[in-house]
Amino acid sequence: RAGHERARLLRTAWQSFRQHGFGATARRMRLNARFSADRDAENTRYARWCHANTPDSAALDRMRAASAGFAYQPMVSIITPVYNTDPQWLHACARSVVAQAYPRWEWHVANDGSTDPRTLDALARLAAIDARITVHDLPENGGIAAASNVALRAATGDYVGLLDHDDALLPHAVFRVVEQLNRQEPRPD
Repeated sequence: RAGHERARLLRTAWQSFRQHGFGATARRMRLNARFSADRDAENTRYARWCHANTPDSAALDRMRAASAGFAYQPMVSIITPVYNTDPQWLHACARSVVAQAYPRWEWHVANDGSTDPRTLDALARLAAIDARITVHDLPENGGIAAASNVALRAATGDYVGLLDHDDALLPHAVFRVVEQLNRQEPRPD
């Protein structure tokens, strides 16, 4: 562990020892260690599952081809409110949307009155990446709900997905939703 984290743990242990005594502090430390080990094991299992279930480039190509054969090809609107987002996260988010194996999507990004010049520059370049991306500029910061509503009003899709400004989609995310929609009758709304 990092030095600052070790120091924090020692301070916490010392405070617990002073308040609860040695026995209670030792029991608490054993429980925390067990919880930490369980969490690490769960993270390892999840990482293995992700590796086994994340498609490679050949599988993504097959998904792109399969998309053309779907009987039902809905437009999927993705909406994202943005406020002074670090450009590295905004670019990663954009790359993840553009990389979708299912092609019938639109992305509405609502700039919620950002003031950070780096964010404004990143947003200005965003729409040039792909014609399916639209940036809506709000005159002032109205909050996440107001920004999301602006993007939602502009959305023309049959379905809407919410995507946070610092998150990313796996490249098969929208494909899997539309694939499921093609298996269900009646279709969910």
